[in-house]
Amino acid sequence: MSLATSLYDALTRINIPNDQAREVVESLEQKMTADFASKADVATIRADIATVRTEIALVLGRLERHEVATEAEFAALRRETKAEFATLRSEMKADLATVRSEMKALTVDITTRMGLLYVTATSFLLAVLKFT
Repeated sequence: MSLATSLYDALTRINIPNDQAREVVESLEQKMTADFASKADVATIRADIATVRTEIALVLGRLERHEVATEAEFAALRRETKAEFATLRSEMKADLATVRSEMKALTVDITTRMGLLYVTATSFLLAVLKFT
């Protein structure tokens, strides 16, 4: 016995007129076929969900591989940057040492010239005082 027949019989037993009982059953059947999912619909949705889960697992696997690759790339970049900074630091130290030695040489040169200028000025003043 189908659900519709059972419902119709139950409605007529409680003294609902046959026409109204038939309308209720037809309305319920129409609503059930239009709005409720069938077993086939549920099976299709389950299959779709399984497919989506598989695709998500694949994407997550790819993301994990890219994450590992990205971490390796960052580690390599860090090593390269450290090496470049070390090279730059040593070059700057060498350049600074060169500048310091050049400054020392210029200091000696300026001191020598100032000494000669002092001796010359003193000799000139003594010569002027001697002749006056």
